[in-house]
Amino acid sequence: LMLLKSLERNGLLRFNEEHGRWEWDIAHILAISLSDNVLNVMVHNMEALSAMSRSLLKIAACVGAEFDLQLLAMLCNMNPKDTLDSLHEALVNDLIVLVPTPASTSKLPHSPLLHRTASGNNIGTVAPSER
Repeated sequence: LMLLKSLERNGLLRFNEEHGRWEWDIAHILAISLSDNVLNVMVHNMEALSAMSRSLLKIAACVGAEFDLQLLAMLCNMNPKDTLDSLHEALVNDLIVLVPTPASTSKLPHSPLLHRTASGNNIGTVAPSER
């Protein structure tokens, strides 16, 4: 999804409303390094986050690619609602996603959260002594 958004933002993928279809510039798409491009988009999106969101994602990266909101809140000495509120911008920017689980009566998701960003990239920003 991030790749498609990036291609669209860079004019390499566009929707032709007149013809009702997507069009792309395959020559330019093939000329760029897609993995580098996706990584650059993810890094840019991470850098745009607040310091609190970045800090929470770094801690979550130490847990793994999938993490539970309650566990992250406990590790950060925060309550789950404040933790979720602090992660809102990461959710909106598709850096993490809620994993669907059976319906819950709680107003807070019991769903695990998944990193869109590679845990290895995030964990590299956390000093070993802080893990």
